[in-house]
Amino acid sequence: MKIEFHHINCVSKDVEGLDLFYRDILQMQPIPAQQFVRTEATKVDGYDGKIKFVTEGSMQMHLAEKDLNVAAKNKRHINPVENGHIAFRTDDITAFKAHLDAHGIPFADYGTTFSQQWHQIFFHDPEGNVIEVHQELQLQAPRTETMQEQRKAVPLRAGIEPSHNTAAKFAVISRYIPKDGFVEDIVQSLTDAPLSGALSQHMLVTHDNQILTIAFFDAAYDDHENAPVRFSGLESFSDKLVGFPNGGLLEVRSGPVVFDLYIEENARRLKDEMQVLSVVRFKVKTNCTEAFLENIQNFPLGEDRIRRSVVQTGEREFIAITRDPIEAKIALEPLRLQALDGIEHLLEWFDDSRTDPRSGVVHHDWVRQ
Repeated sequence: MKIEFHHINCVSKDVEGLDLFYRDILQMQPIPAQQFVRTEATKVDGYDGKIKFVTEGSMQMHLAEKDLNVAAKNKRHINPVENGHIAFRTDDITAFKAHLDAHGIPFADYGTTFSQQWHQIFFHDPEGNVIEVHQELQLQAPRTETMQEQRKAVPLRAGIEPSHNTAAKFAVISRYIPKDGFVEDIVQSLTDAPLSGALSQHMLVTHDNQILTIAFFDAAYDDHENAPVRFSGLESFSDKLVGFPNGGLLEVRSGPVVFDLYIEENARRLKDEMQVLSVVRFKVKTNCTEAFLENIQNFPLGEDRIRRSVVQTGEREFIAITRDPIEAKIALEPLRLQALDGIEHLLEWFDDSRTDPRSGVVHHDWVRQ
């Protein structure tokens, strides 16, 4: 486990003025904001304050907009943008968290709340100064070797040529909300035990540390009640889950795969690139299903897209699953929003949003052999 100094974070209500001071008076140079891929904030979580980045050549300064409500909004006990913080980088965030636990130092695990590419935790030094330690995320978490041999993990499904038709007939999307500090434990438990009978299983962690697994099956289930759901294995980490208002430990949505485009050539070519999984739920108005499906299948496709799947999880409820390299996802976002505008008249809203979206960096892929 390595630790190195990375940056100093200063906060202000006037980020532009602070940026001008460090650039004009201290002759620091700007760092392109594109090097820090922000996670999109919502009304109930995240952080949408302005951030500027400068450097004198060896170390960085992050100039962030002061926000006194970030800890409460994200249900954490430390606010890193109240008075700023000092930041270090590690190559093993899990080992460092265990190091803190061994020394009895509590920490706030913000995951990818601030950046899609960094897993960040925050804690106090003995004088109350806020310290950040983060790990730059790679494409996938290290593979586990604890599975049965016939369930050996491989990067991507083998033997499928680029096609609009794959073997996937049914999908199960499961969502877990870990207690603070237990994300990595639950990720490991889910990695070690993919859903029985699955063709493949894929995992993402959202910016607010929710965990989603998407399992594809090559068998159809006419009755959703008989569809595979994770019950066995939950006992190993049930005490680490927040749970849902209905009393359940996980939220499960499942249904037939009505469209599945998997481009294996792109998957192989881009296997070393950071990739993002997006899971977007839609509620369709009565008598609009046919028009919705026709349009959703024709949403913009970048040349680097790896997967687009559409799963019907209710009579008028659908979940679109997409997988892209992170740069391609960012580039496609304006076109995606434009396409969404074009089908807005077909949708029922989720409170104040026309979709129910979740996305995050791919943490793990498992494929049946």
